[in-house]
Amino acid sequence: MTGADAPRDALRNQRGAVLLLLLLSVVVGISYALLNGLRHGRQERAQETAAVLAQAKEGLTGAAVTDSAMPGSLPCPDTNDDGLAEALSAGACPSYLGRLPWRTLGLPDLTDSSGERLWYALSPSFRKALAAQPITSATQGMITLRDSTGAIVNLGSATSAAVAVVIAPGPALLRQDGTVQNRTPANRNTPIHYLDNGNGEDNASFAAGTADGFIQGGIVNGATGQTVANDRLLGLSHAAFFSVVGKIVP
Repeated sequence: MTGADAPRDALRNQRGAVLLLLLLSVVVGISYALLNGLRHGRQERAQETAAVLAQAKEGLTGAAVTDSAMPGSLPCPDTNDDGLAEALSAGACPSYLGRLPWRTLGLPDLTDSSGERLWYALSPSFRKALAAQPITSATQGMITLRDSTGAIVNLGSATSAAVAVVIAPGPALLRQDGTVQNRTPANRNTPIHYLDNGNGEDNASFAAGTADGFIQGGIVNGATGQTVANDRLLGLSHAAFFSVVGKIVP
């Protein structure tokens, strides 16, 4: 290399460095835009689901207020996905966990941001059993709700127990117990294929009046980084319920 070549080589190196920096800037900019778009999309989906859950909660409260036969009562869950509450059998709901009976409640066909219909659990003490004692402000809920860490928010055997809970199942996933959710028509009324488990709680089943209830989603497997529970819950607390229903029941 001659002395005359040295400046040209230095200039080429500088240009190469500038191009590399420009390329890195473009890559960083595109990555940021993609990540920001994903984050924004997640926020929009979360807001959409939250709005649907709130609408379902309002529908339940409204039904309890307008039920002239048994004020304060709530319909049984829908166990065959036709939008209608199941009829009582021997004074009890066939199941206290099923889909939200949106037709019975006079609601639109509500779905979460993943397109799934909502699920619903009811405290037996609030079923519409005319032979049972009337519902009053002393009637307690029977459902336990936990946050995503497993901490109890509402205890089913205490005055804090929830009256009911509506659940947005979110997309199908691999449950923490290893069950692969398979949402075929044959499984559409099987809770385990829609509702998740995590941190010792299983949303596919509950025992009224006990600590066995429901857990908020957002649970990630620490070893794999995989989400194992994405259910979103909205409970109807005793206080919130009777702040409205208490105006028409003793």
